[in-house]
Amino acid sequence: MERYKAFVRQNAGLLSLLESGLSSLTWVLPERFEGGELGIEALHTALGLLGGFHDSIVSSAPGVPSPPGTDLALALSTLEQVQVLLELVATRREERGGGSRYSSLAVLEAIKALVRLVVWRQSGSRLLLHGGRGNLEVQASLQSDVPLSQGRPQEVCSAFVEFRQRRCEPPTKQQAEQQEGGAEAAAAGSAAKGSAAASSDALSTQRKPGRQQASQRLLAAAEVLHILRPVAYALALRRWGRCDWKPWTISLGVDLLSMQLGSSASRAMQSSFWFGGVQPANLGPSLLLLQCLQRTRWAGEEERELAARRLRLLVYLLRDPLFSRYVAVALQAWVGGTARVPLVGWLSGRAAEILLGVQRYYTYVERMAGV
Repeated sequence: MERYKAFVRQNAGLLSLLESGLSSLTWVLPERFEGGELGIEALHTALGLLGGFHDSIVSSAPGVPSPPGTDLALALSTLEQVQVLLELVATRREERGGGSRYSSLAVLEAIKALVRLVVWRQSGSRLLLHGGRGNLEVQASLQSDVPLSQGRPQEVCSAFVEFRQRRCEPPTKQQAEQQEGGAEAAAAGSAAKGSAAASSDALSTQRKPGRQQASQRLLAAAEVLHILRPVAYALALRRWGRCDWKPWTISLGVDLLSMQLGSSASRAMQSSFWFGGVQPANLGPSLLLLQCLQRTRWAGEEERELAARRLRLLVYLLRDPLFSRYVAVALQAWVGGTARVPLVGWLSGRAAEILLGVQRYYTYVERMAGV
């Protein structure tokens, strides 16, 4: 086994190229979405599992213990690779009268949601990146020995954020009363002014105000809704079927509610700025820098993840009943209109065939949605 791992590490680039090439080839086989799709999907799944196993070998150095979260990352990767094959098997059973395929899919989504909730808690209730895999990669990089000078700016930002939370929080009622007393004493003499400043500095280290705690609860609720949305969608499909508008509406409503809660939490956090009543124009350079850091609620990866989630709302165009009633009609009209155009007509027809085949399956569409 060690010799095989050494071979994988030495030829990681070549193996990755072969795996991706063979996996892509399965999409253009003649019976990809016909009678032989079960066998082709089994081959595609096997290639995906092999690629995930090779990635786990390459990411771990020989003789060094695996970083925390490796098991969770492997579990997520395995579930995402086998989900399409499981749906195909469940669909065959459903066609033979063995019950709804969405029962199995709901169980699968519940297991994935449980793993993601564990990842979410381990990452400090931060935004899930790439379905949780990104959070595990960040944790693994933080456990490595990469020095700060080689690129860990998030640690610098975290230090500034910690300083901001200790020194630039809104005053509590007790602090405000003492600051008012300090302002009155300042008119009497500079000694009382210095004493009030010291008292204010000591009180600034108290716990976070209620508004920030509320914003954190909103962020947690938004992320939990995002994680549980596939489970609710699968259960709704099991209850009403894919031709009913209720599952489509429930899924979209949960997505929009999650985004709205996250946006409200971000605005609440921004509105909680306090710099002792001083206008931004009168702040010094250091406090202006802290104000900018406070306004940066999301890290760069989290900003990209939020933008990707908004973009993935377009996937609802591929979900029934919207797709079968409107989008498929427009797609067929496009294919018919370009049928006589050389090469374009063939490409349009092949793309429409793949899209129609993919759209029939829950897991393919969910994979496009990044879950």
